[in-house]
Amino acid sequence: MSEKAALVLLGLMFLHPNDDLKKQELEKLQGSWTMIGCEEKGDPPLSKEDIEKDPQSIVIDGPNFTIIRGKRKVKAECTFRIDPSQKPASLDIVFPDGKAVNYAIYSLQEDELRICVSRKYRNNTPEERPIKFTTKREDNKNLPGLVLETYRREKKAK
Repeated sequence: MSEKAALVLLGLMFLHPNDDLKKQELEKLQGSWTMIGCEEKGDPPLSKEDIEKDPQSIVIDGPNFTIIRGKRKVKAECTFRIDPSQKPASLDIVFPDGKAVNYAIYSLQEDELRICVSRKYRNNTPEERPIKFTTKREDNKNLPGLVLETYRREKKAK
């Protein structure tokens, strides 16, 4: 093998070092998730009763992200991109028009998924991506409309 070919091959091996990590993380995110906690704008978290009155879940299927409210009423269907190598891990929620994006963060610990967004899931800029899992503006770049949601993976029926 020529020196030039070896350099090209070596470059390709390191071109996307995070691809495997992204694929592994994407696989872990697949499935249905039920909201178990929510807080907004620094207010106390919603009570269990409030969450049960207006249940919310998300379904992750490949790169698709569907938000469901109430009795399987679809609220939003989006696609998403992740970068688990970022600290905290980044989540870009891409709205159906392909132009609007909410730049968020997420944390996945076994069967618990936390998502923190600014502007209440509306379009924002990369600079408006939260940096902490808190809805207190003063602790999170003074961002507007902070929402922190916690989900638990739904168990598969046997």
